[in-house]
Amino acid sequence: SSASSSSSSSALANNNSSNNGNRRIDFAFDLAYFELRATPFGALGSPVRIPYPVPFRLLGDEAKGWLDTTYLGKDVRVSRGNKGTTFILVREAEDGTGTPLPYDF
Repeated sequence: SSASSSSSSSALANNNSSNNGNRRIDFAFDLAYFELRATPFGALGSPVRIPYPVPFRLLGDEAKGWLDTTYLGKDVRVSRGNKGTTFILVREAEDGTGTPLPYDF
């Protein structure tokens, strides 16, 4: 069985060239949810989204951040966030296939 969590965010590209050579993305979270694809009893027919009740609008600047892209390849982007976290993002093809990962979610 597997479960994955996802969050949706609003993202605006920062056009200010003084910010790390235009490699910075500013964002503000506005929605979060858990996406379940399976249960201990087996796979679900289609993913189920369960809202994660966070009052992002009340959090103000705490719901905002930025990502600096440190590597950009055809299928992979490596970014560092405003709190020091490193993100490795893998492109998923529109048909649901994509770069295979060494583990399942």
